[in-house]
Amino acid sequence: MKKKYSSKIFPVHEFILENFEKKISLNQLAFLSGFSTFHFHRIFKELQGESIANHLKRLRLEKAAFELK
Repeated sequence: MKKKYSSKIFPVHEFILENFEKKISLNQLAFLSGFSTFHFHRIFKELQGESIANHLKRLRLEKAAFELK
């Protein structure tokens, strides 16, 4: 499954890394990938090991921790 969907998820991951400080909706990300929101969320969680919401929270917390340090 990873090889099959990685090429569709990679641009979405790049978009997230560039825009994680802004409000990003699941619909936006699903649209970028070309999948339905349900299918995209399932695939993203399988590939990344965490949900979209948790992924965004982690990125934001890591940035905040870096800035505090």
